[in-house]
Amino acid sequence: MPADEDEIGKIKELLKNEPRGLSIRQITDQLPANRNLVAKYLDMLLVSGQVEMRTVGMAKMYYLSHRVPISAMMDASSDLIVVLDENLRIIRVNDNFLAFSGSAREQIVGKQIDQDTLPLLAASTSLATARSAIKGKEITEDIVFNRSGAALHFHAKFIPTVFENGAPGLTVILEDTTDIWRAEQTLRAALREKEILLGDINQRINNNLQLVLSFIDLQMASLANGPAKDILRETQNRILALSLVYGQIGVAHPGSRVSLSTYLGNLVKALSASYEIPPEDITMTMENPGLTMDESRATTAGLILNELTSFLLLTASDRKGRKEITIMISGDPSKECVFRISLKGHQLPANLDLRTTEVLGLQLGYTLVTKQLGGTLSISEDRQGFMVILPPE
Repeated sequence: MPADEDEIGKIKELLKNEPRGLSIRQITDQLPANRNLVAKYLDMLLVSGQVEMRTVGMAKMYYLSHRVPISAMMDASSDLIVVLDENLRIIRVNDNFLAFSGSAREQIVGKQIDQDTLPLLAASTSLATARSAIKGKEITEDIVFNRSGAALHFHAKFIPTVFENGAPGLTVILEDTTDIWRAEQTLRAALREKEILLGDINQRINNNLQLVLSFIDLQMASLANGPAKDILRETQNRILALSLVYGQIGVAHPGSRVSLSTYLGNLVKALSASYEIPPEDITMTMENPGLTMDESRATTAGLILNELTSFLLLTASDRKGRKEITIMISGDPSKECVFRISLKGHQLPANLDLRTTEVLGLQLGYTLVTKQLGGTLSISEDRQGFMVILPPE
């Protein structure tokens, strides 16, 4: 063996003086030495990472490797690193691991991992992970280690390793994520406080809107049927459209998405009561019952539905008999959402122009659709109602 080491040393010295590399023949000429023996030594150096090889024409050129030694890389890393053999015996640890464990290198190198040597990796789950990873599959897991009453969090990588002699081993890299974990906990606590605060604000807004609705009810009770009462009813319905959204998001997480089937369904019921129309005469069908929108967009959609439905009912107020309103909602907010609102048997005025109308409700609806949501509002082909197309969110 000493003779081999001496020959390997001579080869390395030759390569050191020839940074451009040498072929096997050039090495055997300079030593001199047996070609097969030189090839054997070069293979050993290649496996150990001490030399590298590149092909130049027909020749293989060997030169000293410029790789950083693994020990230097381990100590330069801010992570905790330990190398184990196939029996989970400690082969190497870096300085950061020694500093964390408070042990000297000679106290733990050569020993198997247990509570006395490496308690951080001695948990049954970590041992099981190490045994699985050593079979050839890299595994990652999060480890919580309690020390002096404090929970320390690590992200561990168990990397299968092959040593110079071809024996299997394992490299464990532990990244200390305690500060990240604590920051996430602080952020979650702040978000929970924000949700509680927003929920309280939404509830207060809803309560105030309900109070305004009550005042309008009192005012309407003192008025006879006529234009003034109709104006108050329209105003009341607009406030109600806002109130229903705040009522829904008050019981959900603030910032969560609003269920259109619930929100618009409640709005339709409120409209039927406001205009004294039997509930069965207003039907709402949804192609996608699980359709949701964010708070702001849902509020706007509710106001649009309120204005267009109210207009149809008001323009047909003199007509006797049933007033059957149909509302159809299709599409998807991520693509395109379509609202179709119609009053059976009722024709909109032939001269109605949504862009120039002086009707406040239609002006508001047209502005909300086209300006605020960037959609289109048009009169349906049968002129019994309206069609709203909303672009993707």
